[in-house]
Amino acid sequence: MHDIEQDLVGEFLQNTLIVIVLYNFNLYDSITYKCLEEAFVRKSKQKIDLFIYDNSPVADIHLGEFTSNSKFNLLYLHDPSNPGVSRAYNRAADWAKSKDKKLLLVLDQDTKLPAEGLVCYAQAVTSFPEFPLYAPQVYSGGILYSPCRYVFQKGSNLKGIDPGVHQTRYRSVINSGLLINLFAFHKVGGYDDEVQLYFSDHVFFDRIKKYFPRFVVIKCRLEHQLSSVDYNDLSTALIRFAYYSRGARQASHNNNYQYAKHSIMVGLRSLAMSYRFRSLQFLSVFKENFLINSDKA
Repeated sequence: MHDIEQDLVGEFLQNTLIVIVLYNFNLYDSITYKCLEEAFVRKSKQKIDLFIYDNSPVADIHLGEFTSNSKFNLLYLHDPSNPGVSRAYNRAADWAKSKDKKLLLVLDQDTKLPAEGLVCYAQAVTSFPEFPLYAPQVYSGGILYSPCRYVFQKGSNLKGIDPGVHQTRYRSVINSGLLINLFAFHKVGGYDDEVQLYFSDHVFFDRIKKYFPRFVVIKCRLEHQLSSVDYNDLSTALIRFAYYSRGARQASHNNNYQYAKHSIMVGLRSLAMSYRFRSLQFLSVFKENFLINSDKA
């Protein structure tokens, strides 16, 4: 990397807190962590400030609350109550604000960043300063999942999207890879703690839309394994569908219009999953986790 790029990334990292949410996974085995290590080697004069929010039942004995090495300044927070990603991002944003950071980069534990990913983020912020949100192009299995078209609370895949400034209207994004301006983050009230996992990204982006008409798509391709498409066995599918149903219900709280739309969407999905796995258990999961019990987590 040229000196100009090193300085650019160094300034970017000084202003940015990166957060990874873990669940039953070792940080050092995370593909996301390994990608950040590689990016550091390519860049690097500035350590990476990394906030680890661990939702696992048992804490990682190898990580103290504060850990520093040649590449990272690590802040480790263990929360066995497993409140989901929204609370994790809110806690990280509060900590970042207390340290006068300007940006929050949120990543899942299994997202693959390109070697020059940090350069792409830094260049985007320099080229388009003061935008509320910067979204990479996130692919899974060769399909573009984020950004996506989003109408009537339902997302659909785009064939492609050009880097640059886009309207927030009729668009949405997934969490992993989002670079968020902390002023915008706190202006919209952050993430909704009650929406723990599924739909947390869409609910947050809906909040962004109320205040900001435009966002930036970064010239950066990330690879991410979506949990909603990677299962083939019935037991895993039922667990995931339960999370999905709860997420839809949580995203609908205090909004009858959204509840009606989500009930149709999740109901149809329960029928599709029942057909796919030849099991009516998905109908029971839909009833228990969406129609009846809205408080489960």
